Amino acid sequence: MKRKESLAEWVMRATPPEKLRKPPVVKKAQNLPANLPRLVPLQVWADLLMGEHAPHKNTLRNWVNSGRIHPRPVKIGKRWFVQPDAEYISD
Repeated sequence: MKRKESLAEWVMRATPPEKLRKPPVVKKAQNLPANLPRLVPLQVWADLLMGEHAPHKNTLRNWVNSGRIHPRPVKIGKRWFVQPDAEYISD
């Protein structure tokens, strides 16, 4: 009896390598102070990462909900907190 082809095998066979999705580009935080707390509010993290060009708080919440911040932020009460060395993951 012939073994059934898995979904991963089918995708690799059916899709040329140049069409496969590339891994996301990770933007690393630079010039962070050495003595940061374990968690900081989401807006503070954005200010540390992007300075005056930090996005609006609604955009930051969309990033949290779509999983674009790694490691994932934690909701404590009504506010989101993230590790200071967290990274934004683009498409």
